[in-house]
Amino acid sequence: MTPDEIRIAQALHAVRFPVGSDDKRFARMMSAHAHNRAHEPITPEAGRRLRTLAWRYRDQLADAVAVLGS
Repeated sequence: MTPDEIRIAQALHAVRFPVGSDDKRFARMMSAHAHNRAHEPITPEAGRRLRTLAWRYRDQLADAVAVLGS
């Protein structure tokens, strides 16, 4: 994971998602990946999805992280 992807994944861990949503499941999985296996790369599709979630939930994220999603 890139440093930006790690910051987004860690920030998304604190977001309040709709119950049972795919976004929540993906964000939790990426947060765990950032914590346990940050040195391993993720797919380009997963990177895009992280940025999409950062943009979608930007109101709940710190400004510095939300900008990474744009």
